[in-house]
Amino acid sequence: MEYEANRSGKPISLALMFTPARALIQWIKRQRTRRILARMSDEHLKDIGLTREDVRHFR
Repeated sequence: MEYEANRSGKPISLALMFTPARALIQWIKRQRTRRILARMSDEHLKDIGLTREDVRHFR
């Protein structure tokens, strides 16, 4: 029985390349969301169930 360390079938170098890329894309999306929420009025934030403090701590 042979052990397969790379079960995904992708070359290891590709897997290592995509992981940081995915992290970067998620960071960009979170930054965009933070900016949008920060521009919203307190009334609009309240309508969606958030406070200004929630926006400051959004991750």
